[in-house]
Amino acid sequence: MSFEQIIRQYGDDLYRLAILLTPDPAAAHTLMRRVAHSFCECDPASVLNVAQALHELAHTRHNSLRRNRLPGWVGAPGVTAEDAPLLATIARLPHAQRLALGMAALHSFDAEERSSYTIAGQEWRTLVRDALLSLLPVVDPAIDRSMFDPDQAPEECRPVRAALTLDPTVVHASSTMRGHLALCEMCRQAARDWRSVVMQVEETLRGALRPIRLPEDVAAQTIAAARPDPRPIRRRLIESRWLRRAFLPLAVMFLIALIIWPRGQVEEESPPTASILSLHELIERAEQTLYAPSPGEGGWQGGYLIRWTFADQTYAYLRGDLWIDRETGQHRIQLVHQQGGAPYEFQLVDSRSQAWYAVAPAYSATLGLPLEGEESWGIRASADADMRQRLLQARLNSGAWVTPRLYLAQARMAELQRWGRRQLDDGTQVEVIGFRGVSLPGFPPDAPNTVDSSATILLVIDGVTGSLREIRELIGPSEGEQVSRTVWAFDGGREVDPRDEARIFGIAFAWNGRGTFTARNEIVSPYLPLLPLEAIIPLKQAMREIIVLPDPPPDTIEAILARDLPMIKDEIWSSTTRYIAIYIGAGRRLIIRAAYVADMPAFEAFTSTDVEQLRVGPYGVWLRPGVRWNYRVLIVDGQSPLWKAPGDEGGRYLPLQPLVADVRPPLEAASRSGDEMPQRQMSVGDVQPFPLESMASLDIEAQGYTRAEVLKIVASLGVITPQRYEEQRAFFLADATDSTPR
Repeated sequence: MSFEQIIRQYGDDLYRLAILLTPDPAAAHTLMRRVAHSFCECDPASVLNVAQALHELAHTRHNSLRRNRLPGWVGAPGVTAEDAPLLATIARLPHAQRLALGMAALHSFDAEERSSYTIAGQEWRTLVRDALLSLLPVVDPAIDRSMFDPDQAPEECRPVRAALTLDPTVVHASSTMRGHLALCEMCRQAARDWRSVVMQVEETLRGALRPIRLPEDVAAQTIAAARPDPRPIRRRLIESRWLRRAFLPLAVMFLIALIIWPRGQVEEESPPTASILSLHELIERAEQTLYAPSPGEGGWQGGYLIRWTFADQTYAYLRGDLWIDRETGQHRIQLVHQQGGAPYEFQLVDSRSQAWYAVAPAYSATLGLPLEGEESWGIRASADADMRQRLLQARLNSGAWVTPRLYLAQARMAELQRWGRRQLDDGTQVEVIGFRGVSLPGFPPDAPNTVDSSATILLVIDGVTGSLREIRELIGPSEGEQVSRTVWAFDGGREVDPRDEARIFGIAFAWNGRGTFTARNEIVSPYLPLLPLEAIIPLKQAMREIIVLPDPPPDTIEAILARDLPMIKDEIWSSTTRYIAIYIGAGRRLIIRAAYVADMPAFEAFTSTDVEQLRVGPYGVWLRPGVRWNYRVLIVDGQSPLWKAPGDEGGRYLPLQPLVADVRPPLEAASRSGDEMPQRQMSVGDVQPFPLESMASLDIEAQGYTRAEVLKIVASLGVITPQRYEEQRAFFLADATDSTPR
């Protein structure tokens, strides 16, 4: 089929796609003529090839210069106020996703042909799915997005959930999937919700584009641009309007060049050309420049998009914002939901050395210390220049912020492949680097009997500055069908207007969450700013109380030994908890709780089928893997009635025995006197009472460690001796500066 035939038959729909891809009708007219000119020497054969050319030429010509202005079709007279937010969100989607949605909504494109079509290296159906998922909060905020994530679905539901969003016809063609749908109400609900989203988006977009028609003069110009010019090349050049317009300026420039051209020949050194970095050098540069502001003076703001999995295994895309003053060091860093709202985590340190920190209970649980209530917990205290920098680094190396650093650490050890170069919407030339790695939101890579967490990881890195721009995962076998998802992305940086600094760095304007800030004299731990000074147990005191601790785990930056944390939820910090030890590293966290269990919920959590039961030295150990590279460990005496390992002959159990002896005499005295036993520790120095039938245990949560590292940590558990104190005191807050000889 010739280009002229395609325009006469499908011209209206192609023009609608051009309108969808460009900022205004004038740009759409130019795009149509440029596409026509690209087919001067050959016929496009199909309307899909013309649509592909529209995307390629629009993507190279229209960058981000006008991206903040909505195109006219979004606010056309026929668009209702109800449809305007959805259309505005569609207008801000990437070019490829907009094209895919337009092809789905318009009738000129055969469903069977477009289903296997690729746009910018991605399948059409994948682009449609990603676009619909981005539009989901606008279409219907009540629909749970996790319903369409196969990774979060039960094992038996995953094939159906994946097919629903990519190609629903597969579900109805497969007898196995139809049988599953007949029995699974959750999958049927997901199918209904997805069908509703698809219909609403397509009908809304189709309704907005329906009044748009290809003007007759534009159609004529487009067809004419596709016809070869019969004139000789020299004549075309002489008669071209461009040459006639450019002749006078070129003549003037030539005369000026003759006047100012130096008479002598001066040899100058040519500037050195930039060396081409290897893939591993790009990874190293990305680590060095991560979250660093661009060179300059004054304030700078960077925006980031991070996929984050919460403690209840749901996920959301968080918007991370970092404001930093390059000269004074004051900064503000926060995480909010992609759709806005109160901060999940908030930190502000101003130029007067005042610091504010707040965290919401929903987010704190993912940091290992779930908080009581629904309002954010906050503190304010003074922070000198050193603490200001430590607070900023603590935020950037923990929680959702540390996500890219962990992927870059994988890349350092992986076999890297160059996936090519491409140009972003803002004109930046980037390198795409791929490697086979492990998905961080998934289970630990060495956990037995769990879902395979391997994935193809794609890193998009600026080829000039080395800054990381995006991290994408391709889930599935490398030779089979893969599901793509973005786990981290840089959303752009900008200079801060000095007139806005009071609004950005002033707590009265910056904080919009629920909760108050409690005044503190100082911040004890930059990683756990809420931790009060009075809760800290010096490590040297642990020798007197016979507290059990491991050797410092790999990459430990800071360690804390504490008790009496009233803000922690009761199921974690219960009346039976004696102390808590926390070891912190970049993207790693080890929490040890010493408690006594009988019928506690913590013990019941280790009765599921995915739990390993094994023996480590004198200990009976239950090991349970979790998402986000998490292991939960319960340790009891190998001779305890709770331990029922088949064929186990038992063993000595020494390290925890002193804990039982330490608390049992007061309990027996209370029992003989008939006094009511207290239910909660009231101060740091009190001895906690426990029921006589209780048994000692250690409850460990390990985030970011492999199974082998966790078992090595368990094997190293022991009481603190003078020698071990000297080895560990540099990590612990209350002992790092203690130089008293032992």
